[in-house]
Amino acid sequence: MKIMLANILSAPSMFGQRLGEELRVAYDKRNAHPAALVKEKYRISNMELFKACFAREWLLMKRNSFVYRFKTVQISIMATISFTVFLRTEMKAETEAESGKFWGGTVFRSR
Repeated sequence: MKIMLANILSAPSMFGQRLGEELRVAYDKRNAHPAALVKEKYRISNMELFKACFAREWLLMKRNSFVYRFKTVQISIMATISFTVFLRTEMKAETEAESGKFWGGTVFRSR
């Protein structure tokens, strides 16, 4: 059995035309079951949806509590170290020899 190329190329367009014709006809809601059609935008209230999402997130946080605690301590230590950089705001650099401290600090930081 040979399948002609013209038949293959025309098949999708025939299917699309038939589907388009079916979709052009308006849906008759009178023939459908009343419980099958949605009459509200949401089935539950926003507060109930928020409570459900929050409960799910709380459960996930309880499961991974070690990770959350560890990361909190880690970030706190890093914040403390970063904060101590700004405690000493002035360094006297009256001569060129003393200004070497600033240059040494920039070279040390860039590595």
